[in-house]
Order: sequence, then structure tokens, then C-alpha cells
Amino acid sequence: MIATRRPVDAPDPAGVTGRYSDGQREARAATEAYDVACRRRPAVITDSLL
Repeated sequence: MIATRRPVDAPDPAGVTGRYSDGQREARAATEAYDVACRRRPAVITDSLL
């Protein structure tokens, strides 16, 4: 099932919200997405530019 249809077609759509997909199926995000320091870096860079 295409990932964009999964929340619509799922038997329990409320249980599907907030999930990550690789475009075809549920998957884990890139490792960096779980790394707090890595997630913080764009905000730090943006703040330094403003």
C-alpha cells in the first residue's frame, strides 16, 4: 500500500498517525533523526545567522 494511503485505508487510522514511511511502507527515519545533537544543529546554525 502506498504510504500516503495507509492512514486513510488503515482499519484504525488513529493508530497510524505520527508514523514515518519510506514511501512504500512504515520504516525508521535516518539515524540522525534520533540523535539529539544532530537535530539541534540546524537551530543553532539558524540562530547564529539571524
